[in-house]
Amino acid sequence: MIMKLINNRAGTIGVKRLFLWLCILFVFAACKDENKDTNPAYVSQVQVTKNALNYLSENSTYGDVAGTYPASSKIIVDKAIAEIDELLAKIKNGSIPDEGTVKAAIERAHVAIDQFKDSRRINLNPAATALLEKVELKSKSIKDMRDNTTYGNYEGNYPPLSKEILQKAVEKLDQLIERIKGGTMLTVGNEEINAALNDAEIEITKFKASVRIVDNISYELLVNGNSGGYIDFGYSDDYIKFGAQGNQAFTIELWVKIKDYCNLAGEDNSTFLSTYTTENSFFSGWRVQSRNKNIVRGSVGIVDVNNQNRMLWEPAFSYSNKDEWMHFVFIYSDKGLDGDADNRSKIYKNGNQTGDIIRIGEKERQYNAASAISKKMKMTAFTRLDANGNRLEYFNGSIKYMRIWKIAKTPGEIKLSYNRQNTIDPQDPDLVGAWDFRTKPAGQSDEIKDITGKHTAKLIGNYSWVESVE
Repeated sequence: MIMKLINNRAGTIGVKRLFLWLCILFVFAACKDENKDTNPAYVSQVQVTKNALNYLSENSTYGDVAGTYPASSKIIVDKAIAEIDELLAKIKNGSIPDEGTVKAAIERAHVAIDQFKDSRRINLNPAATALLEKVELKSKSIKDMRDNTTYGNYEGNYPPLSKEILQKAVEKLDQLIERIKGGTMLTVGNEEINAALNDAEIEITKFKASVRIVDNISYELLVNGNSGGYIDFGYSDDYIKFGAQGNQAFTIELWVKIKDYCNLAGEDNSTFLSTYTTENSFFSGWRVQSRNKNIVRGSVGIVDVNNQNRMLWEPAFSYSNKDEWMHFVFIYSDKGLDGDADNRSKIYKNGNQTGDIIRIGEKERQYNAASAISKKMKMTAFTRLDANGNRLEYFNGSIKYMRIWKIAKTPGEIKLSYNRQNTIDPQDPDLVGAWDFRTKPAGQSDEIKDITGKHTAKLIGNYSWVESVE
């Protein structure tokens, strides 16, 4: 709704860009205060709409020449602002409107912005006006197609990502419209207009070709770790040992969505995936998890060449979001990363390196797998197990596209994986295991083979499969 207001209804390219920054700044501020704000999420859209209206009212140019607005048009926006102000006053006084009321008010604001935009003075000859109308008609028809298409998993539906094809086509046409109306296009000629319309037709053809010809049902696996659910991958040296001692490297990759953090009193960790043990302070193995509900980190057990000075290295970044997918990657190498022997471990969020980089001057320190192997620690998701098999540090949520590699992936490879532009080869000698968790097992089965065929994940306790669109 908000992006529709910003991208499709602003008066000029400059206005659109400033709208976008206003919205980003407001949403960022709202996120910083999210612990204090108990209002429904849709209420924040009211203030974003108010910001957009205020900018139009106060920063548009009024006059009698092309590209300006009649002074009387300011009344259109000011009337919409008054209605939004009334709604905000009710919210401030504790009267939280229902979502339908908010949606209707925002839609009326959209109509006002449309009316204001359409009042802008233009000075075009009849031929240029006719060309402008052709572009506007094409833009409107693509918007209608975009907004009235059924996106989903079934035959005749379109993949949700295909919507972006039409959105980009609309944006290009709307930019051309703004150039014409704003007077920045010196000559409005058939050649450029026809080229733009032809490009739009190519995108429409591309969109139509993406229609699903068969059902493509995918699922999201929801695991309630707080009620006993988890995934048991069993024990395998493959999950823990990634080469010869002193020459080990690994990449742990997954998409994770947190629904509820660990509800155990006094517990501050929520484990995504783990082979880790800390019995008698023998830090060994690895894990990825959330801590204190506000950071995400990778943990790796470290030891020196004399099997002494056991440590835990934990690169981390701030993160407290719930109910959204995050792509998380944890990489480590005994020999260093990016040609730097002291740079041992990094973490990535949504394709970009972020948070701490573990740099160690003591080159003799190495990844410690010994205790995790001797105790035959199982790999588990949504919880970690102690040496006696007791569940610890669990959470509720979802995981998908989980991969374990016995090499440290490069930044470029991680970016491709985040963008889903890579291909997973089951025969890749560096691939330890990979599970998508997007296909529901047949019948009542609770076991899922990884794509290499070497390992099996077993679903335990409280979990469910929910149909998902992707």
